[in-house]
Amino acid sequence: MASQCRLRQPFSPYHAHVSPEVVRQLVNLFTSADYFTLFDRYDARASDAPAFESSISFESKSKSVLEDVGAYAGMPEIVRTVEDGIDRLAGPKVWVKEKRRTPNVGVGCQSQHRIFHP
Repeated sequence: MASQCRLRQPFSPYHAHVSPEVVRQLVNLFTSADYFTLFDRYDARASDAPAFESSISFESKSKSVLEDVGAYAGMPEIVRTVEDGIDRLAGPKVWVKEKRRTPNVGVGCQSQHRIFHP
């Protein structure tokens, strides 16, 4: 998993490991959301709003969904459910270290969630 924000100073993405049980739960979450049938992008073109990208790769299949105020672009609620599920199962407590955080300086921020399953 990684998180990236566009800030005035560059930094490295965050990485963390999660248990096999969490990976199974995340794969089930994506599967139950029928994630591979979603559009690649739900973008309301709001330049000052944060964008969120979720993605998954397994069994030689990959899919990502970019959401930028997606509720105004016809995004199904299941996309938010997936984003919230990622945060709940393997989110900020797992992969963000407080000491490495850089304050948002008013520039658009993008959160990226990537789940890889062998």
